[in-house]
Amino acid sequence: SSTKSHLRLLSAISTSSLLLAYILSPSRARHPYLLWTALTVALSGGVGFALRPEEDMLKKGKRTEVSEEKDVNGEQVRQGMERWKVVQAARAGISGLGFAMSVVGIWGDGF
Repeated sequence: SSTKSHLRLLSAISTSSLLLAYILSPSRARHPYLLWTALTVALSGGVGFALRPEEDMLKKGKRTEVSEEKDVNGEQVRQGMERWKVVQAARAGISGLGFAMSVVGIWGDGF
């Protein structure tokens, strides 16, 4: 979907810009928070890649005929939504950690 492609693009841009900032900076300005922040951005964006096989299975299941919709098990839908909530909470937590590290890092740089 377009949301996932935007998320992947923004994650790639963020990770590459943080890594380039670390690589291209002079040795006295190479702060490890740039690496750690880049890692958390990559992990946050990688959550979607880790769950891709399950999403593909769900997409295949969605392609069934309309007449089979009455066979949908509410318990399975509920479990899927609960798992989705946990994954989104993990993604938000990782992103929040990366943001906090970048704020503390830039504050330590004196800017």
